[in-house]
Amino acid sequence: QTFTHVAPLAVGDTYTRNVDVNVPDGISGDIYIRVSTGGPFEFIFTDNNDSEIVTSKITLSPSPDLQVEEIAAPTNATEGTQIDVAWRVVNRGAAPASGVWTDAVYLEPLDPSKTTIFLGRFSTDATVQAGLGYQRTERVTLPGRIDGPYRVVVVTNDRATLYENGAAANNNRTPDDTAI
Repeated sequence: QTFTHVAPLAVGDTYTRNVDVNVPDGISGDIYIRVSTGGPFEFIFTDNNDSEIVTSKITLSPSPDLQVEEIAAPTNATEGTQIDVAWRVVNRGAAPASGVWTDAVYLEPLDPSKTTIFLGRFSTDATVQAGLGYQRTERVTLPGRIDGPYRVVVVTNDRATLYENGAAANNNRTPDDTAI
Protein backbone atom coordinates (compact mmCIF):
# COMPACT_ATOMS: atom_id res chain seq x y z
CA GLN A 1 0.00 0.00 0.00
CA THR A 2 1.07 3.57 -0.52
CA PHE A 3 0.66 6.40 1.96
CA THR A 4 1.45 10.02 1.23
CA HIS A 5 3.19 12.52 3.53
CA VAL A 6 2.40 16.09 2.55
CA ALA A 7 4.50 18.49 4.64
CA PRO A 8 7.99 19.89 4.56
CA LEU A 9 10.69 17.90 6.33
CA ALA A 10 13.74 19.89 7.39
CA VAL A 11 17.22 18.41 7.51
CA GLY A 12 17.46 16.19 10.60
CA ASP A 13 13.69 16.14 11.22
CA THR A 14 11.62 12.95 11.37
CA TYR A 15 7.99 11.99 11.38
CA THR A 16 6.06 8.94 12.55
CA ARG A 17 3.09 7.39 10.85
CA ASN A 18 0.80 4.63 12.15
CA VAL A 19 -1.45 2.91 9.64
CA ASP A 20 -3.91 0.03 9.65
CA VAL A 21 -3.32 -2.51 6.91
CA ASN A 22 -5.90 -5.10 5.90
CA VAL A 23 -4.51 -8.59 5.50
CA PRO A 24 -6.40 -10.65 2.89
CA ASP A 25 -8.53 -13.56 4.11
CA GLY A 26 -6.75 -16.88 4.32
CA ILE A 27 -3.25 -15.51 4.95
CA SER A 28 -1.43 -17.08 7.90
CA GLY A 29 2.08 -17.74 9.08
CA ASP A 30 5.12 -15.48 9.08
CA ILE A 31 4.96 -12.33 6.99
CA TYR A 32 7.78 -9.93 6.32
CA ILE A 33 7.26 -6.18 6.50
CA ARG A 34 9.49 -3.51 5.00
CA VAL A 35 8.77 0.20 4.71
CA SER A 36 10.20 2.15 1.81
CA THR A 37 10.19 5.90 1.44
CA GLY A 38 11.06 8.29 -1.31
CA GLY A 39 9.77 11.44 -2.76
CA PRO A 40 11.46 14.62 -3.79
CA PHE A 41 14.72 14.54 -5.65
CA GLU A 42 17.41 13.11 -3.34
CA PHE A 43 20.31 13.15 -5.79
CA ILE A 44 22.61 10.31 -4.64
CA PHE A 45 21.10 9.79 -1.15
CA THR A 46 18.62 7.01 -2.01
CA ASP A 47 20.47 4.01 -0.55
CA ASN A 48 18.84 4.49 2.89
CA ASN A 49 15.15 4.60 1.85
CA ASP A 50 14.25 1.05 2.96
CA SER A 51 13.73 -0.09 6.55
CA GLU A 52 15.00 -3.31 8.01
CA ILE A 53 12.71 -6.31 7.46
CA VAL A 54 10.41 -7.02 10.41
CA THR A 55 8.76 -10.42 10.86
CA SER A 56 5.20 -10.75 12.14
CA LYS A 57 3.08 -13.86 12.64
CA ILE A 58 -0.52 -13.95 11.43
CA THR A 59 -2.99 -16.46 12.82
CA LEU A 60 -6.20 -17.31 11.00
CA SER A 61 -9.27 -16.06 12.76
CA PRO A 62 -12.34 -18.29 13.05
CA SER A 63 -14.57 -18.25 9.99
CA PRO A 64 -18.20 -19.05 9.15
CA ASP A 65 -19.24 -22.27 7.42
CA LEU A 66 -22.60 -22.00 5.64
CA GLN A 67 -24.42 -25.24 4.88
CA VAL A 68 -27.79 -25.88 3.24
CA GLU A 69 -29.64 -28.18 5.63
CA GLU A 70 -33.18 -28.44 4.26
CA ILE A 71 -34.89 -27.92 0.91
CA ALA A 72 -38.64 -28.07 0.34
CA ALA A 73 -40.30 -28.03 -3.08
CA PRO A 74 -43.52 -29.49 -4.50
CA THR A 75 -43.46 -33.08 -5.73
CA ASN A 76 -45.49 -32.25 -8.87
CA ALA A 77 -45.34 -29.23 -11.14
CA THR A 78 -46.13 -28.22 -14.70
CA GLU A 79 -43.60 -26.73 -17.11
CA GLY A 80 -43.74 -22.94 -17.33
CA THR A 81 -45.48 -22.50 -13.97
CA GLN A 82 -44.25 -20.93 -10.77
CA ILE A 83 -43.36 -22.98 -7.71
CA ASP A 84 -42.25 -22.07 -4.20
CA VAL A 85 -38.87 -23.39 -3.10
CA ALA A 86 -37.88 -23.13 0.56
CA TRP A 87 -34.51 -23.83 2.10
CA ARG A 88 -32.68 -23.47 5.38
CA VAL A 89 -29.01 -22.47 5.71
CA VAL A 90 -27.10 -22.94 8.98
CA ASN A 91 -23.76 -21.41 9.93
CA ARG A 92 -21.76 -24.40 11.26
CA GLY A 93 -18.56 -22.35 11.54
CA ALA A 94 -16.95 -20.72 14.56
CA ALA A 95 -17.58 -17.09 13.55
CA PRO A 96 -20.55 -15.04 12.36
CA ALA A 97 -21.36 -14.93 8.64
CA SER A 98 -21.62 -11.22 7.94
CA GLY A 99 -21.96 -9.31 4.70
CA VAL A 100 -23.64 -10.05 1.40
CA TRP A 101 -23.75 -13.46 -0.28
CA THR A 102 -26.06 -15.22 -2.70
CA ASP A 103 -27.94 -18.49 -2.73
CA ALA A 104 -28.46 -20.06 -6.17
CA VAL A 105 -31.30 -22.46 -7.01
CA TYR A 106 -31.08 -25.11 -9.73
CA LEU A 107 -33.10 -28.02 -11.10
CA GLU A 108 -30.93 -31.09 -11.46
CA PRO A 109 -32.36 -33.81 -13.73
CA LEU A 110 -32.37 -37.40 -12.57
CA ASP A 111 -31.76 -38.34 -16.21
CA PRO A 112 -28.00 -37.80 -16.79
CA SER A 113 -28.58 -37.02 -20.49
CA LYS A 114 -30.40 -33.77 -19.54
CA THR A 115 -28.71 -30.58 -18.35
CA THR A 116 -29.03 -28.77 -15.04
CA ILE A 117 -31.31 -25.71 -15.17
CA PHE A 118 -30.55 -22.45 -13.34
CA LEU A 119 -33.67 -21.01 -11.65
CA GLY A 120 -32.40 -17.95 -9.80
CA ARG A 121 -29.92 -16.28 -7.47
CA PHE A 122 -31.02 -14.59 -4.23
CA SER A 123 -28.96 -12.19 -2.11
CA THR A 124 -28.68 -12.28 1.64
CA ASP A 125 -27.45 -9.22 3.53
CA ALA A 126 -27.37 -10.28 7.15
CA THR A 127 -25.31 -11.45 10.07
CA VAL A 128 -25.85 -15.10 10.95
CA GLN A 129 -24.21 -16.05 14.22
CA ALA A 130 -22.37 -19.37 14.55
CA GLY A 131 -24.84 -22.19 15.21
CA LEU A 132 -27.82 -20.21 13.87
CA GLY A 133 -29.37 -20.06 10.43
CA TYR A 134 -31.98 -18.54 8.20
CA GLN A 135 -35.00 -19.83 6.31
CA ARG A 136 -35.85 -18.55 2.86
CA THR A 137 -38.73 -19.14 0.44
CA GLU A 138 -38.66 -17.89 -3.13
CA ARG A 139 -41.06 -18.27 -6.03
CA VAL A 140 -39.30 -19.44 -9.19
CA THR A 141 -40.58 -20.06 -12.68
CA LEU A 142 -39.98 -23.44 -14.26
CA PRO A 143 -38.86 -23.25 -17.88
CA GLY A 144 -41.08 -24.50 -20.69
CA ARG A 145 -40.44 -27.74 -22.55
CA ILE A 146 -39.10 -29.77 -19.67
CA ASP A 147 -40.44 -33.04 -18.37
CA GLY A 148 -39.38 -35.87 -16.15
CA PRO A 149 -38.08 -35.98 -12.61
CA TYR A 150 -35.81 -33.22 -11.30
CA ARG A 151 -34.39 -32.38 -7.88
CA VAL A 152 -33.95 -28.90 -6.51
CA VAL A 153 -30.36 -27.98 -5.63
CA VAL A 154 -29.53 -24.92 -3.53
CA VAL A 155 -25.97 -23.60 -3.33
CA THR A 156 -25.32 -21.04 -0.60
CA ASN A 157 -22.55 -18.47 -0.98
CA ASP A 158 -22.36 -19.63 -4.59
CA ARG A 159 -20.07 -16.80 -5.69
CA ALA A 160 -17.75 -17.20 -2.68
CA THR A 161 -18.14 -13.57 -1.60
CA LEU A 162 -18.15 -14.66 2.05
CA TYR A 163 -14.82 -16.08 3.22
CA GLU A 164 -15.28 -19.58 4.70
CA ASN A 165 -11.64 -20.73 5.05
CA GLY A 166 -11.89 -23.78 2.79
CA ALA A 167 -15.35 -24.84 3.96
CA ALA A 168 -17.13 -23.81 0.72
CA ALA A 169 -17.12 -27.40 -0.58
CA ASN A 170 -20.19 -28.16 1.56
CA ASN A 171 -22.31 -25.21 0.37
CA ASN A 172 -24.81 -27.27 -1.64
CA ARG A 173 -27.26 -30.02 -0.86
CA THR A 174 -29.57 -32.09 -3.02
CA PRO A 175 -32.64 -33.48 -1.29
CA ASP A 176 -32.27 -37.22 -1.34
CA ASP A 177 -35.90 -38.24 -0.90
CA THR A 178 -38.03 -35.91 -3.04
CA ALA A 179 -38.09 -35.11 -6.72
CA ILE A 180 -40.36 -32.88 -8.80
